[in-house]
Amino acid sequence: MRSSQHPSGPHGLSASRSAGHPPTLSGRLSRGADHRLRTVRGAALGMTLACPRPGQVIGPRGALGGFVSSVALGVAGVAAATQTDMTDAVAGTEQLLPGWFQPLFLALVLGGSVTNSIVTLYSSSLNLQALGVPWRRSKAIAISAAVTAAGSLCALFLTDFTSSLLSFLSLLITVFAPWGGVFLTDMLMRRCHYDPPALHAGPDGAYWYRSGYHPAGVAVLLVGMAFAALTCDSELWTGPLVVPLGGADLTLLGSLVSGLVYWMLARRAVAPHTDPS
Repeated sequence: MRSSQHPSGPHGLSASRSAGHPPTLSGRLSRGADHRLRTVRGAALGMTLACPRPGQVIGPRGALGGFVSSVALGVAGVAAATQTDMTDAVAGTEQLLPGWFQPLFLALVLGGSVTNSIVTLYSSSLNLQALGVPWRRSKAIAISAAVTAAGSLCALFLTDFTSSLLSFLSLLITVFAPWGGVFLTDMLMRRCHYDPPALHAGPDGAYWYRSGYHPAGVAVLLVGMAFAALTCDSELWTGPLVVPLGGADLTLLGSLVSGLVYWMLARRAVAPHTDPS
């Protein structure tokens, strides 16, 4: 896929095409914190993961903390659903709380929604810049906020918001499933070993491929998306293969299809980076 001086991945779409553009998230990670984090690039669209330095691993305490907190929240939600109608999670939870705590609960819900929206809008502006859109960060955030507000108002007053959201999310899997398959396959083939300087080297880097695009990554992503679209069963779109398959929704298998095909096409060209030193 696309790579440049501020790439979003070895095979991902380009970030900034000139030094004058604001730095991307990948650039911040690879240069920040005294290089304590190493950037790992996606094989399909732009995505950046922070990997520890060689020899460092995620400790059992960190993994246990994330696991316990996630399970605790899940158990709390299941327990709440046994006591009240959780169709509306906020209203249902409010009925289980004492009266004095309800105003604080609503304030926490509102504050959490606002902070989550801020992070989401900031991430949206990064994605626009990663696609090569020549906008300043502030302008990208403002436009993202305007589009989001317009879409939310339409969903609230013109349609049922929950149904519209779920229908939209059900279609995203047709893109994210094959993208995830290619990304994870590339990361496994490289054993999470990438060359950070080469990621920012532009045409002189090892990840530039053909005019900044990796043919195998682009082809496999399109193949996976086509498979997912043909087997997707959602309210907004039903693929032509759903009925012959007896109503089965095989969208998630798009990740396996794209991962397998990517391995077949790129296994001779993709290898872990080795540090000469």
